[in-house]
Amino acid sequence: MKVWVSLLLASGTYGFTNQPVTNHASLKSSTAISMADSFDGILSKLPSFPSLGGDNKESKSPTPPTAIPPIDFQPTPESLLIRARAVLASDMATKDATLLDDSFRWIGPNTDPLGREDYLAAAKFFDLRAAFPDLEYRAHDFRIDEDDPLTVRFTTRTVGTMRGELRLRTDTVSPNGKRMRCPPEAISLTFNPQTGKLTKLVSGFTMDRLVGNTAGLCGIMAAATIAGAPPSEWEIYPPLSVINRFFGRTVSQLEEPTSFLAPFPESVMIQLAKGLIAAELGTKDPDLLSGGFTFCGPIVGPINKEDFVRQFSGFDLKSAFPDLDQKYENFRVDPYDPYRVWVDARGSGTWTGPLNGKEPNGARYEGPLEAVSFTFDDDGFCTRLTAGAVIDPTMGNTGGLGGVFGIFYAVGAPLPAAATRAFPQILSRLQKAALKPITKVDVDDYNLVTSASASEKVEKEDAPVAPASIPPTPPPKPAATVSAPKTETAAPAKPFFAAPKLPTIPIPEPATPAAKKAVKPKSAPKAAAPKLPSISIPKPPAPAKKTAKPAPKATAPKLPSISIPKPTAAPAKKAVKPKAKASTKSIPIQTEPSDPVSDAFGAFFGTAKVEDTPKPKVADEKKVNAAAAAKAKADAKRKEVEEQKAQAEAKRKEVEEQKAAAAKKAAEEKVAAAKKAAEEKATAAKKADERKAAGQAASSSQRQAAEEKKKAAAEAAAEAKRIAEEKKAAAEAAAEARRLAIEEKKAAAEAAAEAKRQIAEEKKAAAAAAAEARRQAEEEKKAAAAAAAEAKRKIAEEKKAAA
Repeated sequence: MKVWVSLLLASGTYGFTNQPVTNHASLKSSTAISMADSFDGILSKLPSFPSLGGDNKESKSPTPPTAIPPIDFQPTPESLLIRARAVLASDMATKDATLLDDSFRWIGPNTDPLGREDYLAAAKFFDLRAAFPDLEYRAHDFRIDEDDPLTVRFTTRTVGTMRGELRLRTDTVSPNGKRMRCPPEAISLTFNPQTGKLTKLVSGFTMDRLVGNTAGLCGIMAAATIAGAPPSEWEIYPPLSVINRFFGRTVSQLEEPTSFLAPFPESVMIQLAKGLIAAELGTKDPDLLSGGFTFCGPIVGPINKEDFVRQFSGFDLKSAFPDLDQKYENFRVDPYDPYRVWVDARGSGTWTGPLNGKEPNGARYEGPLEAVSFTFDDDGFCTRLTAGAVIDPTMGNTGGLGGVFGIFYAVGAPLPAAATRAFPQILSRLQKAALKPITKVDVDDYNLVTSASASEKVEKEDAPVAPASIPPTPPPKPAATVSAPKTETAAPAKPFFAAPKLPTIPIPEPATPAAKKAVKPKSAPKAAAPKLPSISIPKPPAPAKKTAKPAPKATAPKLPSISIPKPTAAPAKKAVKPKAKASTKSIPIQTEPSDPVSDAFGAFFGTAKVEDTPKPKVADEKKVNAAAAAKAKADAKRKEVEEQKAQAEAKRKEVEEQKAAAAKKAAEEKVAAAKKAAEEKATAAKKADERKAAGQAASSSQRQAAEEKKKAAAEAAAEAKRIAEEKKAAAEAAAEARRLAIEEKKAAAEAAAEAKRQIAEEKKAAAAAAAEARRQAEEEKKAAAAAAAEAKRKIAEEKKAAA
């Protein structure tokens, strides 16, 4: 089930940003801007901000690439970037289908892959450029994939204004003038290493669904949302997620940034992100997370700090995957939100330890490339974390799922599909599973059913063409040149040696089916006759050749002394067709088939086989008569050809005279036109001089005003730069002060803790001493009581003794 026919190309057809962003150093010296205006107004004030991808003005058509892709493609990083920019300039290759390979496939979220024709048809059907004439990609963060050097990845922040009708599947929506701001979208382009054509396009994968005003959607779905006809959430999110959204609290989109000045230098921002990664995204050191921290994924979230730490601490991935390899690369600061750091992440490992109460099975986990981002505040604490956004679902073995969903799927313990996949994707996978015995396409394959055959076709087309198809062409060549008199005047020998002697005598007929069957057409051009000018005996064999080659023309003019050999070859072609059977007698001459050109060449230079000529067993009168008749016909034919040649020559001269007259007339007209044009040019130049003289006076004042304006702008820019530097210095000083304050506070806390510890120890010692004193007092009291008792006893005994 193809929902939204591809989400079009979930990137749709957008505008083009001419310069890829590869350096964010400019963020360090960005000028502070008052944010009284809207987000779009801010962008219009930053025409020189390279991180925004060049000119921010709206354009009605894509900007062409700065360099034309090379014809002889070499898969170097520079060539790949040029190709990627060419694809962008052509609205994702929808305006130039030659950029797409025959095996091209488009991969998007919640829909089946599209082949080349379906992709182009979808682009033509929706035509977002018509609804949003000022569509602009705002592409940035161009990079070559380290694991796949033929793949270029980048990010877009598409914007546009709805000024035209938007065509949807079942309706056409009128323009409303609303501004569309799409969330960050991951784009991947994979190219053919031989041809440089696009073989795979992955688009439509949102990196942060809470950014922009399209409800986290891209491409045609984003356009439909702006048009007021948003798609159903059942087509986008898993059923359980939709139900939770229905009963849960509405999540608001994030507000647009109000400043383009980063809180710290880019290197510091990246180090902060790496510190969070080292602390396992803050779960091992929650103090790195701010009090208002939230986590947001493609499906789950936002989740507050306490819930995030509790839930994600329960997944002890290192125990479950002792060989877990978590790879983070391409750290970069977001040019549209300098408080955010983006990074590409990909994990892999073997399940050998318990995971979430389940026993391991030794399954291997290979995750897809995912987008992770960290947003920091002015104090360096992480306020927001996004993860699990898949960039390319064709990578890994997680079934296109990211985060923990992908891990469980890869190891064979997947969560219910209703919790991880949208309805369209669930139905598509069920269909793939049912048709797998027929299509041989697995549910986790992103290949087209015909992709294999298409690739084979491409390989065949790319392979060098075998020269086997060339041999058949020589035979037609003899008949290629046709003389004016008749179609019979195309002689194979003409292009070579015979051309000067018999320019009008061709041998086209040999190319006829009959001639080919007799195989004699070749012998005719050969005309072995010229080789034996003094022998008339060869005549009989020659006629045989002639009859065998009814079509070829006699090369007789070459040897005026002997015309028999000439009739040779062909003059008797048409008239002698009935005699073709007699030609069978001369068949031995053609025991070695060869093309007419080589035969004629051999006959001219004396290399042809003439052993056939000595076969003058023609003592018989019939053969002699046949030879005489053939000679007479050949002479008649030759005279006719000469007359036709003369007529053709006369006609040629007449045509040349007509051409000369026409050329003379055209030259005269050209001279007159040139004279007239010169006069008009002189008049125009005179008027231009007058206008120039009149405008010079006005331009001088304008030039002076422009210079003053330019000077004022330069001074303002210098002042703004100075203010930015001062603010930067102040920010660094404040950061240093905060750091010192934190260290002092930490030292004071440690001192207080030490004092508390000493006081506690002293209290403990005092308590012990008091207890010891009480014990000794008790013992002394007991001893005194015992002494008193003893004394009483003695007194009693004494009294008793006295009594």
